[in-house]
Amino acid sequence: MVNTMDKQTKIGFLFMIFLAVALFVSAEVSALELNPFANSKTFVPELKEDMSDFLKEDFNSKYGVIQLSKTMLWFETDRIAEYSLTENTDQCLINCESKGKAVLYTDGKLFDNKYFLNKKGVEVEIDSQYYIKENETYYEDVPQYKEVCSFVETTSNNTLKEPILKEPISQEVCTQEVVGYDKVEKTREVWNEYNFETLKAGEYEWKIIGSKDISQSVDFIPVAHGKRLNEWAWWNNDWEFKRLINLTANVGNFSYLYEVPYSENMQEDYDDLIFTNKAGTEEFNFTIQSYNSTSAIVRINSLGETEIYMYYGNPLATSASSASDTHFN
Repeated sequence: MVNTMDKQTKIGFLFMIFLAVALFVSAEVSALELNPFANSKTFVPELKEDMSDFLKEDFNSKYGVIQLSKTMLWFETDRIAEYSLTENTDQCLINCESKGKAVLYTDGKLFDNKYFLNKKGVEVEIDSQYYIKENETYYEDVPQYKEVCSFVETTSNNTLKEPILKEPISQEVCTQEVVGYDKVEKTREVWNEYNFETLKAGEYEWKIIGSKDISQSVDFIPVAHGKRLNEWAWWNNDWEFKRLINLTANVGNFSYLYEVPYSENMQEDYDDLIFTNKAGTEEFNFTIQSYNSTSAIVRINSLGETEIYMYYGNPLATSASSASDTHFN
């Protein structure tokens, strides 16, 4: 009886030592990670052999890859999913977007939730939506043609006889006429809203779009399989200057041609220009048509507004100019 108690005491003592060591090794451990069977998260800043080929294709060393795995007694077992961030609007005034890829190794949700934190670490609410790229089937009416021929009489000068005679000639003329339509099945890639549905195991392209206040800089944090993916990037606002522009002559017009005089606070190629409505709630599409060292000619899709704001003075910004999004009138 004594020997049995001694063995139980030793086993209990060894287990307590194991538990203490495990907790000591985890320098920063959350309440969830105290669970020896909780999912684990590993941030991989560089390409690794065990990384999915799908993620390697567009690997961005600036953001790395996040791997999620199941655990047993804190030891990783089966891989659950991998996530990468491939593109991000590090500088965005209102409209922000991030794109990435993911691999689900088992059926499950791609994301569980999302959070946004300001620079003080306080959670803020912004209008946002996840999307995933999917193949969509659609049908297109393809015309079916039939060759239709008929004889047409024409006249021709006969230069071999005297006097010149005009003789009728019967000539066959054929044309292609539409005789019906066939519905042909085709596929195309589209971005569909993702609202935390369960997906099949596989490879996915995802994106998140958000609209924040002009004054905000936010850290966007996706949540997947109970883990916050907080290793990635911010949506920053580092524009230092704004100028009120009067477009009185623009009443009723969609777009307006405006000459922007160069300021020493602007980027030399005017890439830091952003235009918004006066309320600061909507960005306008615009196109920089030409520029030099003294000014830039910009066509702004101002939707008929007569007073708008121009933001500039951000050395980190990339151009938001887009000809395809600017309506001409």
